[in-house]
Amino acid sequence: MFINHARSIILFITFLMTIYNASALPAPMSDKELLEASDFVGEVKVIGVVATEDDKSTYKGITVARYNAWLQVIKTIKGHFNPLDTIVACWHEIPKPPFVGAWYVGFSPQEHTVIYLKLQDDKRCYTAVSWNAKKPVK
Repeated sequence: MFINHARSIILFITFLMTIYNASALPAPMSDKELLEASDFVGEVKVIGVVATEDDKSTYKGITVARYNAWLQVIKTIKGHFNPLDTIVACWHEIPKPPFVGAWYVGFSPQEHTVIYLKLQDDKRCYTAVSWNAKKPVK
């Protein structure tokens, strides 16, 4: 009886670990990897954010909104932007899976951050190169 109960508990724990591992975020990129993967790296201030209702897509059958943020460059570390230039960053708000954090890098108005961005293939906007591509300014 005890052995069957123990097996059930072990199977349940194994099942939970499988779910967790299947939806886990990838390992964080190092600062060197972030820099190499980026088209722009710099200190920015978020001057505005808007949800673009006309550009919704689906993620696993769920409609997700696309957001645009206007980032004012304060200092460029990599890239061709000058101070006070404006960059448009975009992202889709992908719902959180169980047990892990957000799968996207979003922005809030008046936020002051260092960001690692890559120009999208369609050249409409920049996106974060990884989930850990945004660092608070100290």
